[in-house]
Amino acid sequence: MRFDYVIEKQWVTKEGFLATIVFFARDGARRGYISLPEGHKLERVKYDDPILDNINIHWGLTFSQYANLSYIPNKVYWTFGFDCVHAGDLPDANAYTKNFQDRPIPNHIVDYLDTFKRYKYKTRTLLYVEEQLNNLSVQLSKITEGE
Repeated sequence: MRFDYVIEKQWVTKEGFLATIVFFARDGARRGYISLPEGHKLERVKYDDPILDNINIHWGLTFSQYANLSYIPNKVYWTFGFDCVHAGDLPDANAYTKNFQDRPIPNHIVDYLDTFKRYKYKTRTLLYVEEQLNNLSVQLSKITEGE
């Protein structure tokens, strides 16, 4: 079976949120997600809601919906996310090769890397996305606490 994504890392943040880093084959880039516990105050709040205007995350939140990222079948949680597929972001060729050993890096990713490396675009590493998610977790927790 061919998967188009791989969960690279998953943990519970200090604030109690489920954090997930997903690497996608189609663009060779990562996305970061924070899943809220059931009944959380921010459940069903859309990523562009004014209550989230002060969230400072890589290029801003780009995702909010129920999602199953927990390895528990048929269990969904309200989830916020962001992606690393913006101007200034480079695909991660090494992670692509590691995560999808059975297939070559697609030509469109190779071409993108060749074109934009000279502009000092950056690959958003696993560590970078992890730091962003831990930061997002703190920020969401502060909104919940009313700060």
